Amino acid sequence: MDRIVQTYSELSSADIIGRSLCTAPSHLIRLVKIFLPSERSKLLEHAFRSYKTIDTRAYSMQQFIAYMLLTTESPLEEEEREFTLVQRGLTPLQVGSCGEVRIETLSAQSQALLGAVRVGEDAAALAQILSRTVIGDLRSLEGDVVDVLARVFQQPITRPELAAGVARCLSFNAKLTQTFRVDAELLTACARLIPGDEFDASLDSDCGALVESTAFGNALGLGPGEEDRIYGRGWDEHNRAVFYGLVDRVDELRTDRALVDLEQMQSELRGKLDLATRFRFVESPYGVLVPVSQCQLLSQDFAKLVESAKEDKAALLRLSPRGFEEFIADLFKAMGYEVQLTKTTRDGGADLVCMRNQNGIPFRLAVEVKRYKDSRPITVGLVRSFVGSNRQFDANKLLYVTTSFYTRSALEFADKYASHLLALKDYEQMREWCDEVGKETWKLLV
Repeated sequence: MDRIVQTYSELSSADIIGRSLCTAPSHLIRLVKIFLPSERSKLLEHAFRSYKTIDTRAYSMQQFIAYMLLTTESPLEEEEREFTLVQRGLTPLQVGSCGEVRIETLSAQSQALLGAVRVGEDAAALAQILSRTVIGDLRSLEGDVVDVLARVFQQPITRPELAAGVARCLSFNAKLTQTFRVDAELLTACARLIPGDEFDASLDSDCGALVESTAFGNALGLGPGEEDRIYGRGWDEHNRAVFYGLVDRVDELRTDRALVDLEQMQSELRGKLDLATRFRFVESPYGVLVPVSQCQLLSQDFAKLVESAKEDKAALLRLSPRGFEEFIADLFKAMGYEVQLTKTTRDGGADLVCMRNQNGIPFRLAVEVKRYKDSRPITVGLVRSFVGSNRQFDANKLLYVTTSFYTRSALEFADKYASHLLALKDYEQMREWCDEVGKETWKLLV
């Protein structure tokens, strides 16, 4: 029974998340919040102008906002309309067209909302307007939703940090949708594997107390004293039907047409905006957005060594131990890090401490470098010692780099005990870094 209660709780959460992901405002709110109020105001102006190309009737900006947020005649689903109205304590206007909205007759609360949206202080309301105008109406008219959305967002994006934020948000929305699909598929598959006799256990003598006190009972809407009524109709069969109905609903949400359309729309929007090209930044596998201007101009000697290292490990083995450390430091500088080499007299710990700002949060990478021949592998003791030394540096990630190779026990230790923190890199990884670091389209590979 406990497994049923837990699974039902997880299914209920997945149902809420899935239905949210199937509505455009849930994606757009995250995106709009990245903009400053002044930039949100520009978004509203562009949405207004775009919508006027469809609806050419004469109405003001205030009337447009009121119509989109407060009228009942709209393509919004009931839940979305309630989000706009009920959560704000507002009453919908019973009007037939934008031209019939009389701003002066609105309540003080409604007029305050319109003013806040106009100056860009209400991201959620603006997301609702974008959803209703650009996505709702253009889709119904078979217009090019992505082109219009791109035009709406294009002009206010004038700052590199804003461009990076928008790109990250679109990427996050896509990953959120993908994660939901994978998790929901696994959850529903596990739910269908629960044996039927676990539902029959609900007929035990202590079942009433269990139902009254669990999330399962609450989810079914059981109030105080209602368990007797449920017993009388055979509440276990009823619960079983509710349970599997929820399983089916979550399963259907994974492939819901609205979810598929929104995912495709955001992918196309990212391509249409082409922010990485416009603002010259690249995105690493960790989601770090780095301006290309931060790439270090390669010195002639360093550039030659990069080319030699790509072809043959011998070029690296000819370096002194300190020279090899400096070469790796230059590689990370070229990848946008601020790099500090530790003292050569140090015994234990990291050779390099690499730092960068990741979405406003400092990210610290500690790197241990070993220029060893193939006859001298990196043992588990060396790896374990490096992990233990992180107390000195408090790094977010540890990187071990060698021209040699790692013993099996070293690899097993890294995989079993430190995979969340430590990555082991060898010459092949260095070749990839060297291959990428001279290109304008380089990406972080650590």
